Amino acid sequence: MILLAVVTLLLATIAFALARLGRLRRVAIPASADVDTAVVRVARYQRGMTWASVPAALLVATATVMLLEELAVYLVPTLFILVLMLSKLLGEVTAPRPAPGPLRIASLRPRDPASYVSARRIALMRGLSLAAAVLGIVGIIRARPDGRSLGYACDGMSGVQSPWPGFEYTAPALAVLAAGVLLAEVTLRRVATRPRIGGDPVAIHVDELLRSTSAQATVRGATLMASLLAVGLAGPMALMLHRVPCSRAGDTLLVVLLFLAAIASAVAFLALLLDAVRDGATGVLRKVAGRWNKV
Repeated sequence: MILLAVVTLLLATIAFALARLGRLRRVAIPASADVDTAVVRVARYQRGMTWASVPAALLVATATVMLLEELAVYLVPTLFILVLMLSKLLGEVTAPRPAPGPLRIASLRPRDPASYVSARRIALMRGLSLAAAVLGIVGIIRARPDGRSLGYACDGMSGVQSPWPGFEYTAPALAVLAAGVLLAEVTLRRVATRPRIGGDPVAIHVDELLRSTSAQATVRGATLMASLLAVGLAGPMALMLHRVPCSRAGDTLLVVLLFLAAIASAVAFLALLLDAVRDGATGVLRKVAGRWNKV
């Protein structure tokens, strides 16, 4: 029961962080220009897609738990974040576009994903995803044929430790992680290459904000997914191997590396989550302050 409450609180925090990250800060837009109205319509559409993804993600997570029970321990958080990320790509692809007008302005500045998300954050997403994949493969290799436990036989002793993140637990989560990273890469490419909304300076500014919020939320979601999975794999594997009464050659080094990987991934996850929550909370406080000043 306590574990369920912790998982629920974690998912709610992630949902709040990623959803709030998708909101634009206040921008003064003249009401006289038709193109500006179109930009506002697109911004509201993308915001609605983001918030609609939260109940959808909760439904997917609940259905996964009901169908797979304990096997869903790694799958639920990754699927939850994947659905939230999917709303960003759908918001970019399906958002209503303004009708072409008599004047079109093309920027000569080249756009690429690094224009909206720092190369360091993209590298962190890819690095943590690779680390989580390696940890998953290690867990699958060391597991017994049942894919749920760890067997040992050394120094005249033998036994089984469980649950172990083998194929049954890890493979579905790794598949979702791969889909999440692919989704992030596609969204980044879409953000950088889609047609511009509007041509006047204010509309261009708002359009750049739309691109930035979509790109940052997607990359942050994929990085959270990878770091959370890495912690969930490295931590239990290190503890399980440490509890084995005898060890094979290289197991001690493996335990140390797993503990270090778990600590590093946990630090990255908490830093990303706190950063996202801070951004979201700042947006809430600004909104409350704005309403208070109008009273």
